[in-house]
Amino acid sequence: MKKLISICLLLGIVLLANSQCTRQVMHTSGTMNIGGVSTTVTSKGLVDTNSIYCNSTLPYLVGGHWPSASGITSGIGRYQFTFFPPIDSLTLNFSGINDVNDTNEQEIVRLYINSTHYQIPSPGTQNGCDSLAVLTPAGDITGCTNCEVAGWNGTTIRGKISTLTVVDTTGDGLGFGGSLFSLFISSPWGNGINTSNKNSPAVFYPNPITNNTQLTVPDFIPSQVIIYDLQGLECMRQSFNHSVILNMESLPKGIYFYQIMNEQGAVYTGKILKE
Repeated sequence: MKKLISICLLLGIVLLANSQCTRQVMHTSGTMNIGGVSTTVTSKGLVDTNSIYCNSTLPYLVGGHWPSASGITSGIGRYQFTFFPPIDSLTLNFSGINDVNDTNEQEIVRLYINSTHYQIPSPGTQNGCDSLAVLTPAGDITGCTNCEVAGWNGTTIRGKISTLTVVDTTGDGLGFGGSLFSLFISSPWGNGINTSNKNSPAVFYPNPITNNTQLTVPDFIPSQVIIYDLQGLECMRQSFNHSVILNMESLPKGIYFYQIMNEQGAVYTGKILKE
């Protein structure tokens, strides 16, 4: 069973403030726009959220967890993150991974990038909450010898990343505990090379827009357009290739922001007016 170490809450805040420069993913389901990246979170099996243990590893919990009113619930859990457009890097922090010598509670944390097992090349750094976890020969994370819980900060993965899956499993499927992690993502793949935020080539006709508006971009590449209101809430999302008719009838008159992203990493943003 994991300890709740109160001092790690303060340490986690300091670590988080000093070590992360990228954008943190905090939603546990659905899709949100994070720094120009449409990030979709899904889960399967045993998952939960972490609100009390180690602030540097908020908010995800995967795998078995502690006893509930209905008894001990434990087993394999996974969170999957889908990024559109793909991102160029991400960073993960971990905590609460159970003792490698406890056969009932031993946990293995395994990562998949673009549906392929990712072998972590080296351990991270001390997270301020746990003992330092162990890197297995297969490139996965497990608990350390003769320590109750383990983890680390700073597993950074670089490349064109479309999906990340974090899987936790126990040695025999019966132990409780669960592993905790946080996720920080960087910019869209190709950002700064094929990105236009100031002078978007997207054309809306008519403009100001009406109930049925045609959107055209110069690229003949699978793309998505997302429309946001002034509060940053997503109003609509449409996949298209080069041109599409947008049904805006359900949107009230006013100012909206748009973001267009294609599979090669181009991001176009701008402002539109519906009359």
